[in-house]
Amino acid sequence: MPSEFISEKQRRLFDEIAKEGELILACGPKDISANIVGNFYVVHYPNAKEHRLEMGDGAQHVHIDWRRVKTVEHTIFKNEGLLIFRDGADTVFRLYRPDGEFSAETKALTGSLIDTTALWSPPTLKTQRLLLRPLTKEDAPSIFTYAKNPKVSQWTLWEEHKTIKDTLTFIEHYAFEYYRRECPEPLAITFTDAPDIVLGTVGCFWADKTAQSMELAYAIAEEHWGKGITVEAAQALIQHCFSNYKVKRIQARCKSQNVASQRVMQKLGMQFEGTLRSFVFHREQYWDVHFYALLKP
Repeated sequence: MPSEFISEKQRRLFDEIAKEGELILACGPKDISANIVGNFYVVHYPNAKEHRLEMGDGAQHVHIDWRRVKTVEHTIFKNEGLLIFRDGADTVFRLYRPDGEFSAETKALTGSLIDTTALWSPPTLKTQRLLLRPLTKEDAPSIFTYAKNPKVSQWTLWEEHKTIKDTLTFIEHYAFEYYRRECPEPLAITFTDAPDIVLGTVGCFWADKTAQSMELAYAIAEEHWGKGITVEAAQALIQHCFSNYKVKRIQARCKSQNVASQRVMQKLGMQFEGTLRSFVFHREQYWDVHFYALLKP
């Protein structure tokens, strides 16, 4: 499990919980690998760079991704202290303290654990026609308009959005997560004269930071295919990344059947590097994947 916390407040809460002693952990079946109720200790393993909820005898481990937890609520249940850890409306897990209420220090750290307004924000980039800017939760309806179109996701690794909740999840748990890592992935693509309407997204994230390699990704609404919008947006972002990040190489990839995406890469001046056969297993089949890349001049 990753060792990062989404905020200093969340880290402090974890440290306080680690002082509470024996606790009872209850996980619901939704989004959790198992339904578990047992006595656990909260343990931090610095050498392994992990935070775990560990059973008292050390024989079993339950891994909770603490970055999912955005709010914590304290209450009393049958004379036991109860902390409910939430990700929006979803309960991630619950902790009971058999000896009574949690400490005042722990309770003082409940509530919202993250201020999204404090997130690192990618820069706003302008081109002749376009404005590239960070996503906000208010963009959900605009993105959902094209993300629900199965033609847009035909060759992608993400599935069409069934409800606007899928789009909000994409913004809050994908986009905002990359912003926490200070990566410009993804940026909203908009027209300069209509900055509130998202046409698509473009972004760059680290493929291998040690090797100074980033990866380009993009998606665009069907009504804007063939207008050069993706290329124009990607050119601006590539220039920004080469100028502002310690990056030598920017790569892109697509399923071999995605001819339109290959054209975008070619127009960006990327060099075809080869095909990895059966590189991805997705939608019950293997896919060959084409790789393209551009090196910093």
